[in-house]
Amino acid sequence: MSECFDDLFSGYHSSSSSHHQKPIALHGHERSITKICYNSDGDLLFSASKDNVPSVWWSVNGERLGTFDGHTGAVWTLDCNCEW
Repeated sequence: MSECFDDLFSGYHSSSSSHHQKPIALHGHERSITKICYNSDGDLLFSASKDNVPSVWWSVNGERLGTFDGHTGAVWTLDCNCEW
């Protein structure tokens, strides 16, 4: 199951061994983030934003891995639930 959050500007990475959370700043969006979602393994973080560019990040360090281009308006929601 994925874990999604609304209206957050940063995510939190939780280490399973230490149960500590540390904030992750997502540098790269030019406008507000509207939603973030972790994949079921917790290693990837997906973000939707008002800048038309949904992105995928490493949850450990906040490094942006890529973007999903082609949107012509703000992206308000996303779902990273994969069943294949």
